[in-house]
Amino acid sequence: MSGNSYSASVAVATALDVAALNAFKYAAVHKDSPETYKQARAGGTLLGAAAYYNAGNAVEASGVAVANTTWNVASTTTNAVVGHLYWGEKLSQRNWAGVALAVLGLWLLNSD
Repeated sequence: MSGNSYSASVAVATALDVAALNAFKYAAVHKDSPETYKQARAGGTLLGAAAYYNAGNAVEASGVAVANTTWNVASTTTNAVVGHLYWGEKLSQRNWAGVALAVLGLWLLNSD
């Protein structure tokens, strides 16, 4: 798998992971509607499985250390920003500093 395929696999895995976690958040917000809740949970589970499949492709390309760390940190930072912008979740200055440091860590990890 080439570097471009690795990057694409990590990007797709991250996007699917973010979608999965936000489907779970959507389900939590709609607990009063059993059908919506079940559908959102099922969708989140399927998206999560697809994320793991793509993360597996990235691991095959570069190994666990870089691929898994990149996927996890990219997903975490993206979810923090989406949680803030879309769900209105509050992030402190310390939280934002953590996001910035995580992004710096991603750059350092992948700038070989």
